Amino acid sequence: MFVGGLRPSCDEDSIRGYFNQFGEVTKVDIIRGKNSKIPRGFAFVYFKEEGELQYVLETVHNFEGRR
Repeated sequence: MFVGGLRPSCDEDSIRGYFNQFGEVTKVDIIRGKNSKIPRGFAFVYFKEEGELQYVLETVHNFEGRR
């Protein structure tokens, strides 16, 4: 699942901690600049089960003060 609008200070643990409430997160990929390695403000979150993904997509989220 694509997650956009992330703050640069956001890390894998905070993303995983938030989305684990919807199902088992197997992987979090925070996309970073090629040379700078600074987070670009988006990530991909992978769930173990497709049903968990469907549940999370049907919910409005407020993560770290952002919708």
